[in-house]
Amino acid sequence: MKLNSNVDVDYKKRDFFIVLFSVLLSKSLFYENFGNNLLLGAFLGYLILIIKPLKLTLKKNIVIYMLFFITLITINQETKLSSVIVLLIRFSIALYIVHLMSFKIFADVYIKIMYWVCLISLLYVFVIFFDIHSILPNFIGTDERPLRNFLFFGVSENFIKYGIYRNSGLWWEPGAYQIFVNLAFVFALVRRNITLKLYIVLGVTIISTVSTTGILVFMMLSLIYWKGVIRESKNKIFYISIFSVFSVVVIVVGLPFILLKFGGGDVAQKSVSFLSRYYDFIISYNMLLENPIIGYGFGSQIENAIPYGMKLMGRIEYELIKPTGSDGLTMLIAQCGVITIALIKPLIYPKYTSGLSFSERIIICISFIIMFNTQNFVYFLIFSLLCFYGMISMQVKETHLKVK
Repeated sequence: MKLNSNVDVDYKKRDFFIVLFSVLLSKSLFYENFGNNLLLGAFLGYLILIIKPLKLTLKKNIVIYMLFFITLITINQETKLSSVIVLLIRFSIALYIVHLMSFKIFADVYIKIMYWVCLISLLYVFVIFFDIHSILPNFIGTDERPLRNFLFFGVSENFIKYGIYRNSGLWWEPGAYQIFVNLAFVFALVRRNITLKLYIVLGVTIISTVSTTGILVFMMLSLIYWKGVIRESKNKIFYISIFSVFSVVVIVVGLPFILLKFGGGDVAQKSVSFLSRYYDFIISYNMLLENPIIGYGFGSQIENAIPYGMKLMGRIEYELIKPTGSDGLTMLIAQCGVITIALIKPLIYPKYTSGLSFSERIIICISFIIMFNTQNFVYFLIFSLLCFYGMISMQVKETHLKVK
């Protein structure tokens, strides 16, 4: 059961390592523990050695996007200079990658990498169950909590201590990991090379994260997958039955979990994770109302949003809930003004999905909004890459997924 007959495009070993480092430098545990933005500088240096800057083929729409973004954030005096410098480095890296490989190559390599990361990360179950220690020094997550280092994945000490079976992969928490797994699902759907084996591996990995957002997004994207399977299958009744049973199981098992996470009347009853993201949105929304044109300053969340949040919510409730600035998209709009909506369009409604039907593109659009507004990745390489590739069409003529 494979969608369409597209054959994976050829790629070089160099392409594999470039995509791999693009993933690792997008706030993975390696990025957090071994140099942060210094790694970005080293990666850019490597790319410059491959191709001199003057030999880059620049796409006009991407250059305009970059200039517009930089102009928009620098007109605000509250914008942090360090954030602008890092943004320029990320843009430069993304320019090189877009020049070096097409979206088709990037997507195919990305899928392969995440397939193996997903498979290996599922060993987290044995680490927690048997309390297995690693000979490698611990990762330290972005929240300062230690994770045991198993090279291809990390396991939080708290998860082991309290018997919490959640898969974080190579990121500091399961909610961040699910973004990269669901991105592999999106790419496979767009590239029409989603197999049943890949679908199961991605699905099991998403379930292992126990991330409400991740599971919700995977369910939405599954509508595209099953639509193609049912439409092109000779035995439609069989697959409709499977999909129906699958849907009932998801609703029966998942609905109580979602209600538990979002329900309740006070802080003690509700999910702190949900409340944290809810207040992130409320803070950004209110700050945007006060600065709708130029925002409160790119990269100044610590200097501006935290004091504002404490004043808005009250220090006690703020300390209890601890909003973390996870609302990536609304926070970016609040920092840079309403015009920023134009800058996130290539991310949430990318041209490389033009070969899909309108309804399928809308599902992917909603999925991107949910993913990137519950985790803040707008300051990291994956965001810039997705925006740049989002401005480039794959020029695919087919209008829907097919099954062979």
